Amino acid sequence: MNSNSDVELIKLKRLPRPGTWLAAAIVLILAAMLVNGLFTNANYRWDVVWLYVRDTHVAQAVGWTLMLTVAAMTIGIVLAVLSAVGRKVIIRYCAGLPTFTFGSSVALLFTPSWCFGVCCPRYITSSR
Repeated sequence: MNSNSDVELIKLKRLPRPGTWLAAAIVLILAAMLVNGLFTNANYRWDVVWLYVRDTHVAQAVGWTLMLTVAAMTIGIVLAVLSAVGRKVIIRYCAGLPTFTFGSSVALLFTPSWCFGVCCPRYITSSR
């Protein structure tokens, strides 16, 4: 009674998903438009972009940004491990305190600079 000839297998057929194909086509078209715009738009002034990318101040800023990112990740990982391992309530709260305190620091730091750039754009774009 348990032979394979007694069991009739159901052959499943994949349902067509036209929405997935349509979304993929839209994304590909938008990506092609972006690449086309990057190469054909003369207003990007790639010579000026390359000049600023090679500037020493920009390279130093990238270095500082990467160093601060590594430091923040290290501190975050250490605090996360302390929070996960800590069984005592005091250790858990002490480990979670920086997250609670500095969780919105990005918004608090960038919001004034964004507002300053929008309200007073001549200070941002003025020559030195």
